[in-house]
Amino acid sequence: MGLTITPIMPAEDYLKRRPVDVGLVGIDERCYRCSKAHRAIAGVVVAEAEARACLGLGDDLFLDFDSVAGALRDTLDPAWLKERKVGPLKVRRSRQRPEGYLSNGCVWCDIILGSFPLSEAVREIEPERLPEHVFAHIPLPLDALLQAASPWLGQGGCGPDCDCGANDGTENEPELSW
Repeated sequence: MGLTITPIMPAEDYLKRRPVDVGLVGIDERCYRCSKAHRAIAGVVVAEAEARACLGLGDDLFLDFDSVAGALRDTLDPAWLKERKVGPLKVRRSRQRPEGYLSNGCVWCDIILGSFPLSEAVREIEPERLPEHVFAHIPLPLDALLQAASPWLGQGGCGPDCDCGANDGTENEPELSW
């Protein structure tokens, strides 16, 4: 009598769901409304080379907040964020974006901390110094990062340099439509 092992999920699905350690990059500043100190999440640093290849990042370590906002909102507990002086990640509206978008907010007064000023603050940081701004490491499922950041996910695969085995055999390059 032999033991039969039935996989819970195919190996390629596991590879896409495996956790990837990412560093949360924070920008510490004072709120323009209440003047209290707070932190905004500017994005994530992905140090693992295999995960960067899957995401199509190459040597780039950084994914900006707008790329990963949904994955962070779905993963991070608001109480955990508050302990680190980070406000809730939620949809807010601005004059420039009246339809609203996922954004950081002040932990004290919940005013929107807009994406444009945040991206400007990140640009002032030299790329090799971004890891110095990491305030916490968290595991994010690779498929959440793929869904958030990779144009190849819509085609069913990873980035063009990926050899993790999670590709489903479809073309890696996204279709362009004009």
